[in-house]
Amino acid sequence: MLVTAVGAIAAGCLVELEHRIACGDGYIDRAAGEECEPDDLESVAGACALIGLPTGIAKCGDSCEIIADVETCTQGVPPRCGDGRIDVSLGETCDGDSDVLCPGDTLQLVPCLACRLRVDACPPYCGDGSVGPGEECDDGDAVLRHDCRTEVHSPHQGLQFGSGNASCRNCLWDTSECSFCGNGTREGDEKLVETDPEIYAMHEACDGEQFELNSLSTGQCAEGMRLNLVCTASCEAEPRQGEPPCCLISGAVCDPDDVERPCCTRDDPGGRGPACEVDPSGVQPPICR
Repeated sequence: MLVTAVGAIAAGCLVELEHRIACGDGYIDRAAGEECEPDDLESVAGACALIGLPTGIAKCGDSCEIIADVETCTQGVPPRCGDGRIDVSLGETCDGDSDVLCPGDTLQLVPCLACRLRVDACPPYCGDGSVGPGEECDDGDAVLRHDCRTEVHSPHQGLQFGSGNASCRNCLWDTSECSFCGNGTREGDEKLVETDPEIYAMHEACDGEQFELNSLSTGQCAEGMRLNLVCTASCEAEPRQGEPPCCLISGAVCDPDDVERPCCTRDDPGGRGPACEVDPSGVQPPICR
């Protein structure tokens, strides 16, 4: 009978107590889900360091949960780069991950470096002012006119433009105002410009010292001479004003002092010297260059 009673008492001692949060009792009951105690600073130590704010101090909430966020861990701490909050007084434009998209057709975010948004670290794009892959030009936000002769490479049969201005549109050259006139090579109807669709270069009566043959009629001039023409800026042939109507062709015997029978080529074009070249030895007569 005694054994039965003892057994009953022993069985009653095995009843498991319920774990309930008792925040503030000085004991961290892990089984109840407690993480800290409000009066125990050691229980929240290092929590701010886990989010990159080692100088901050976390809090213990009403349910004994650790509170370690940017707002809590930066209270009373002087602002600095890396604390997760943007401080304009420090010149910060970001602090942590950026949420600003890079310019251009990209989904990449503007890098946040040293708490500054660095658009210059974004991938190249049309409009950034720098010629990148697949671009022929890039003027940024500026509206500029470019000399077709020196700044634009003509894609047409290796010919260089001789006049006009180009513009940069969508980072590609707009050469609609460029012309071959002025490049020193006369283009005619037979000169096909390699484009798609196919077009022909503007017909030129002349360019520099090159003239179309039918412009150089010799019927009005003596043998070895042709009409004394000048090539205008629009590549049209016109008589030279104030000069004889005819001039000596290249290779014709000339007299440097004869103003009535001048050479068709002019003195010193391109630094090549007098139009009427004199043989230093005196063996050969002077001839037009």
